[in-house]
Amino acid sequence: MRNLGNQEAQNVTGTLSSGHAQFTITDPSGTFGNIPAGGSGNNNSDRFAATAGSAIPPGTMVPCTLKLHSDNWAHDWTCVFRLQIGVPPMPGQFVVAIDTGSVSLSVCAIGSIGYDEPAQTQGSGFQVPKGSANTLYFGGMMAGNDGSYLVDHFYSRPASGATNHDWRLADSLRFVLPASPADEHWTNSMTDAGHPTPKGLAVEQHWYMNAVNGYRDWAIAAFDFTNNGSSAINGVYAAMVGDFDIGTSTSNVAGSDTVRRSVWMEPYGSETPTVGFVLLDPDRFANLSAIDHALYVYPTSALTDTQKYQFMNGTIVLRQSDRSYDWSIIASAGPFNLPVGAEQRVAFAVVGATSLAQWLAFGDSAQHWYNANMLGIVEQPVQPSERQPVLLSPNPFARGTCVRYFTSAAGELELVAFDATGRQVELVRFPVAKGTGTCYWQPKGLAPGIYFLKVKTPDRETTQKALLTE
Repeated sequence: MRNLGNQEAQNVTGTLSSGHAQFTITDPSGTFGNIPAGGSGNNNSDRFAATAGSAIPPGTMVPCTLKLHSDNWAHDWTCVFRLQIGVPPMPGQFVVAIDTGSVSLSVCAIGSIGYDEPAQTQGSGFQVPKGSANTLYFGGMMAGNDGSYLVDHFYSRPASGATNHDWRLADSLRFVLPASPADEHWTNSMTDAGHPTPKGLAVEQHWYMNAVNGYRDWAIAAFDFTNNGSSAINGVYAAMVGDFDIGTSTSNVAGSDTVRRSVWMEPYGSETPTVGFVLLDPDRFANLSAIDHALYVYPTSALTDTQKYQFMNGTIVLRQSDRSYDWSIIASAGPFNLPVGAEQRVAFAVVGATSLAQWLAFGDSAQHWYNANMLGIVEQPVQPSERQPVLLSPNPFARGTCVRYFTSAAGELELVAFDATGRQVELVRFPVAKGTGTCYWQPKGLAPGIYFLKVKTPDRETTQKALLTE
């Protein structure tokens, strides 16, 4: 509470009441002490307490009234406010544009990228940089272990007809908050239920993007495959395929780098822009290839599921284009075996740049970021400990950072932020239990720059440097 008057308010007390039948104030009284003129006070030593009934829908705004009294004034002050109870459920989405960084990529909840269909009814393609012309006509993720079991949402035979809809939506795309370890994180789940002979293969796709310079020119997709069927699914390959059209679609070329596990496309006679895929995980590729549309897309007898599988397992391979023409590209990994209940991760980066040299450098940065932040994140999540009590992720960050902490005793956590001059810019306090926990620091109204976060738990004090980017 802040005293805007010109005299001290003595022995300030407050009484809190609820305007909702299911929101009960269990401790309605709080003391603020003396508040000097122009000064402020709080009731940290005598807090209010309340409980929310289970029947209150998450996200409900509950009206509350706080009445304040000062011993040296003849009247009370009344403050009316609304308190949000819980977090409202986030509506799922079918297509989202991931655009926190310098590029923009649309992804679909049934496995395609660029648009939901080649007719381009939903989505905005792959823009390098964002806001510029689209470079991706249609693409997506596919998986399978044979021509008879190839699960995808890509071109069928003929390519001018309907697309395959083997992936079926299990849950829509939802934004993850906090987005750690990236600045933007979307996830959803799919199954192979649309395939003529489903085997119980499920996949959870995670899409990440950052706003930090050097890490903002790509989107990363991590696909976690799980065998929910009744028998093993062995010899599985997974791939990312893209029909990139850069400018005039019939004047593109393609190339690959087997050391970097990358494949790209660019306009003939120019490198602006260069776009394509990098296989980030696992560290061995099955194929990196250009796909000749004259042979495998335009003929009505082409682009069968068997041909797709042959591209995935490396039976058909063309490391670089042999002429200026209309191409697609594919990057694949495998084979891997999936016993019942087993999981396997495959990850790709979709990268965009204004030259090939820059594209290769951005691909390297995507690999570096993935190795530092994602390798082993499912099996061995990084947790704070007695030796390292505070962890920040991501750092640098653009929107906010996840503060993970460890305390050996219950009590109060104090998070204080200072700018580079040592000026305090934010202070947050809240009760914590013994052990590990997480809070999310999302600075508001602060300029980009270096900040120092002092995290004070009941048993220690730790300071971490954080970089807020534009």
